[in-house]
Amino acid sequence: MRNISFKNFLLAMTLSILSMTAIYSQTAISTASQFLAMSPTGNYYLDTNIVLPVDSMYTGIFSGTFDGRNHKITVSITNSSAANVGLFSQLENASIHNLIVDGYVIGGASSQCVGGFVGITEYASGIEYCTNLADVTCSNNNSSVGGIVGTFNSGDFYGCVNNGTITGGKYVGGIVGRVNTAGIRFCKNSGTIQSESYTENGYIYVAGIIGYSAGFSYMHSCTNIGNILGYNADYVGGLVAYFEDNITTSELYASSNSGIIEGGKNSITGGVVGYVGDGVEVESCINTNWIEPTGIAGAIVGGNNGFVNNCFFDEQMCVVSGIASGIIVGTTGLLTQDMLGYNLQSLFSFSSIYFWKFSDNLYPYPSNNDAPIFINHPIDLLSAAPIYLPPGYNIGSMPPPGTTFEISNNDGRGNLYSFEYKYQWNSFTGIINVPLRPDNIATVNSSGQDTLRIIFVDDPIYEKIVPVNVP
Repeated sequence: MRNISFKNFLLAMTLSILSMTAIYSQTAISTASQFLAMSPTGNYYLDTNIVLPVDSMYTGIFSGTFDGRNHKITVSITNSSAANVGLFSQLENASIHNLIVDGYVIGGASSQCVGGFVGITEYASGIEYCTNLADVTCSNNNSSVGGIVGTFNSGDFYGCVNNGTITGGKYVGGIVGRVNTAGIRFCKNSGTIQSESYTENGYIYVAGIIGYSAGFSYMHSCTNIGNILGYNADYVGGLVAYFEDNITTSELYASSNSGIIEGGKNSITGGVVGYVGDGVEVESCINTNWIEPTGIAGAIVGGNNGFVNNCFFDEQMCVVSGIASGIIVGTTGLLTQDMLGYNLQSLFSFSSIYFWKFSDNLYPYPSNNDAPIFINHPIDLLSAAPIYLPPGYNIGSMPPPGTTFEISNNDGRGNLYSFEYKYQWNSFTGIINVPLRPDNIATVNSSGQDTLRIIFVDDPIYEKIVPVNVP
């Protein structure tokens, strides 16, 4: 059961924060020097793309509003010695929206919280429709690293996207490394998320959206298509690596993983969540890509001590069981053909159907019916594109050389894929012959391992990768 009252509270809180730009007059920002000199409590908008000087960021605490108006700020922060590192060092009761960050952010050995947009937030802050293109990393093995925010203590994310490579630390997430209390809705990751850290004491958490949730998290309609590489991590998840125990009615629902998830031999890995703690609900979620079957690995959840219900995975794309350990209920594996179109509409929890889009011959994908401008984002469309293998085969054991199978030729907008529509399949090694025209028949050329990639050629380029093996 969703926590409606808290959801409405978070929504009201965020709308209140974001509406401040309509109440107060705003000052235009058109140069890097103006941005760096902003008043901590001012209200601003960006009227052009700007490039900040090397190793520059807004230091101190920002408690105002900043409307990017869909412009871009390029940063180049290298091995910063600051504790909190990002375009903004720290937010308190602030609002950031409609902004793009590009470049790179590198936290140093002393950095604790590192993000493309913000190092750390305190109190209630709202971040809406923000996109990170920057690569973000930190050399401190105990840091929190995220594509948008390193550590998020209170507030709301809405419609945020990460397309950068995020490398850390202890807590690593495509949107946020560590969360204490947050609503996270309609957020997406297509970047590679990984940890290169080694800790003598403690664990490492790596996931597509949230690395570690330590407090109440209300999360829905989120999508991951990026590669999640947690070879040295303890907990790995497509969307969330770890929901802490004893959190009152935290919830993740109506969300999708379509990225490759790879844990290590000592990892607890889940296609949606690595570990679901007591008091946490995971409902009406799907996984449609490969989970490396090492360590403790589940197609939906690695370890479960909470409540999992009405979750589904494509058993031809993922060869592990739905939940690997703990409470083994609430997941179902289906053939690809049984997950497409409207087949899941009657199987999902009724309350979640509103947040899914169903289309013929595609996986369902999270859809923002509250904000039509965000429907059909390239990440969602790529997540929906299937590979149709004959019954009895899976991507770990493909049909033999000389046979054929189908790939999706529908870009989710009703167009056949082609260069004209910027929607393309291709092969890394040529073991699979992928057609370049709107013919949806792929041919198995020879034995071996290949990687199929489907991309949206756009600015930026979004892609989904599917590994295949022909015996």
